[in-house]
Amino acid sequence: VTDGWEVSSYASEENVGTSRQPGLGGLVGLLITVAIVVVCMAAYSRVSDLASISSHAADTLAFVAVQLGGGWKTTVMVITVLVSTAATLWTTQLGISRGIFSMARDRVFPQALSAVHPSFGTPHLSILAVNVGVLAVTLLTGLMPSANEALLEVVNASSIFLGLTFILTGLACVVHFRRKGFPVTDLTRVVLPAIGTIAVTALLVFNFASQSRVDQWIALGGIAIGVVFAAVPRLPKPAAPRYRVPAA
Repeated sequence: VTDGWEVSSYASEENVGTSRQPGLGGLVGLLITVAIVVVCMAAYSRVSDLASISSHAADTLAFVAVQLGGGWKTTVMVITVLVSTAATLWTTQLGISRGIFSMARDRVFPQALSAVHPSFGTPHLSILAVNVGVLAVTLLTGLMPSANEALLEVVNASSIFLGLTFILTGLACVVHFRRKGFPVTDLTRVVLPAIGTIAVTALLVFNFASQSRVDQWIALGGIAIGVVFAAVPRLPKPAAPRYRVPAA
């Protein structure tokens, strides 16, 4: 759900149609995903009880396939998981590389990352930077005792940044429409984004307090790096020296 929403917002500059299309696309994707999840939950509850499903949280689809008789059903579930994982990785890749490209274009990140490939029209350097980072994280997670612990570590460490993304997006929405002259009582442009921002902030604070000290330091380090990147372009720049050509 969140990946679909991020792609809809990050790629809004490539939108064809009105400025409402990216937001509508995100909402439609959200509603469809929620509907699929609700239908699956209802179907799974007919296969087994809640306690058994909860005890197989790490491999729910495989457990459901076994309850249905195994065989080709297990193969279908495995393919489903692989396709879902590939789709998640693709949408994450698109969102992050597009965000890096935009920030580099606006001089928040090094401007070289805003380069566009002359043949394919893609931000190839930002995509390369993301892949190098992903490779480094993947190698580091190889030091974890198990794949499950590695996944939990990545999810816990990145949850803070995902929450901050939603908080900053909500704040930006409120500030943008207030500057446009919309009243504080505007439900869809000011009130709902403000409520969402406050709610996510509360959840983020609770989540941060419940994390391990290592994850907290990782989050604080990432935030500090982000603050530096945001502050450097705003520092006063020395005036360029002016040279006078002597008269002949």
